[in-house]
Amino acid sequence: MTDQTPNLALAERFAALIALVNAKPQAVVEHREAARGVAEAAPGGAVRFSLVDGAFLLDGAPFEAPLLASRFAAYGVEELDITERVAQADLLELARLLAAPPGAGDQVARFAARQTALDSKTLPRRLRARTAVDGESTAVPLAPPPAAPAKRGLGKSRRLTPAVQPAVPAARMTPAAQAEIPAPRPSGPQRRRTPASLPSTVPPQAPSAEARDAPERLVAAIAIPETAEGTLAAARDALDLADTPKRLTAALDQLVVLSEIAFRQGRHDDLVEALTTLVGLEFELLERDSSDERRQALNHAVRTLARPVLLRQLAVLRHTRAADAVAAERLQQVIYRFGVDGVEAVIDEFASAPSAEARETCLECLRGLRRTYDALLVFSRDPREPVVRQTAQLLGELHDARADAILVELLQHPDARTRRIAVAALANSEREDALGAVAFSLDDESPLVRLRAVAALAGRREPDVLRWLRELIDREADREVLFAAIGAIGAIATPEAVQTLIPIAAGEGENPLKRSAAMRIQACTALAIIRTPPAMAAVQLLRTDRDREVREASVRLVAQARRRTTSTGIAAISAP
Repeated sequence: MTDQTPNLALAERFAALIALVNAKPQAVVEHREAARGVAEAAPGGAVRFSLVDGAFLLDGAPFEAPLLASRFAAYGVEELDITERVAQADLLELARLLAAPPGAGDQVARFAARQTALDSKTLPRRLRARTAVDGESTAVPLAPPPAAPAKRGLGKSRRLTPAVQPAVPAARMTPAAQAEIPAPRPSGPQRRRTPASLPSTVPPQAPSAEARDAPERLVAAIAIPETAEGTLAAARDALDLADTPKRLTAALDQLVVLSEIAFRQGRHDDLVEALTTLVGLEFELLERDSSDERRQALNHAVRTLARPVLLRQLAVLRHTRAADAVAAERLQQVIYRFGVDGVEAVIDEFASAPSAEARETCLECLRGLRRTYDALLVFSRDPREPVVRQTAQLLGELHDARADAILVELLQHPDARTRRIAVAALANSEREDALGAVAFSLDDESPLVRLRAVAALAGRREPDVLRWLRELIDREADREVLFAAIGAIGAIATPEAVQTLIPIAAGEGENPLKRSAAMRIQACTALAIIRTPPAMAAVQLLRTDRDREVREASVRLVAQARRRTTSTGIAAISAP
């Protein structure tokens, strides 16, 4: 086997990673270390796993990995390559998908939906897909193995500003099968870093296969502006009447030059009119004749104008002229036509917008661009952590189901600050399953992330919130997170919350710190804030507690509650 496989160590480490995630689904730190070991072994040579007629093969030779072979069979994986440039994050996500025990339903379809988040260049694979023909299965290559390892990255990206990065809306993205709802999580004093799976949500779609710099053709006609500027009117007429490829190219060159001159001279009205004329006439011309020669000439003209500084000016005009409905619509269509380049310009402007109104206009513009979420998904997987953080902040501002899907993925990002931003963004989501995603982060390895998740759940009265916080208190070791969770239960202020706090105030429970005076006093304080009769009775009972600090806190809190009650009564009597 060693003679046939140039990188047997890579295959063995990957199989061990799957076994580890399957045996210890909550040991996230160990998972990451094992995934790092696989990624470090990858540059030594790529390997290919395949399942052929029930036989599990490594580079064409038999390979003993029963668990991995069974998962390939259950999830319809017929072939999987691990290339030299595979990323640790992708390996970890793939391991979680393969290690999860198969459940009910169509596991092949479910796995196919989830695996779209993986890089198809560094982890090429071929799955068995279900078809509607007689219910039979057919082998469908989802990502054919490349002839040579492709370079992982953003490819031809022009720039990455200090602010948020690219965007690309995806109104045509097809929702995939939803992930399974995780089983109830056991509580206990042992620290669990991460639940076995995220809550049910539509997984983010893989970036579109379209070329990154491909212009985005309009899908509907727009009004071509009338202009009093003689040279622009002449260029428009020449473009409209061009009946040969040569004349079309000459007319387009003239219109491009006029646009460039208007931009350099600061004649923004003429610039917008010229560009609107270009994209509007393009739609009409291609409706009449969509030959390749015409498409290529028109695409070339658009790409010639797709310079960052010009597009940034369009993004500025988009929010400075938002009150002008005609100008705003023209600018929106022109930016849409420039595809990813136009989206990047709007995102750059969003990051440095001078006012809240300007930022909101930029967000409105981004929501109307088809490829926004394709681009944001790419940048959410950028190896540079600042870029990912800024992308997460923008996703939180968009308040969209597709943005939430990418934010859910970021809850497993290696950078704790990124995970914290994702939690904060999901906390403001209006989706029904957003709280489940926030609760996922109660098991995060970083206390700051857990603290942010607790803050997001404070005062929420949804049925599961109290249970999640109670389970966290039973196992939490960090004092700040622990006290915040107790305060969050106090903010819920329901009878059930009171019954949860009373045993904590009495020094009961499973947490190792249950007998500490600080933890008990925090629970007493939460009960005193609720101030219902059962809550205050529980606090008064502690006046005779064995712990002096708890006794003193009980007396003090009861006295404060009485003073507040008296002050409230006097104010009510004195009111006219």
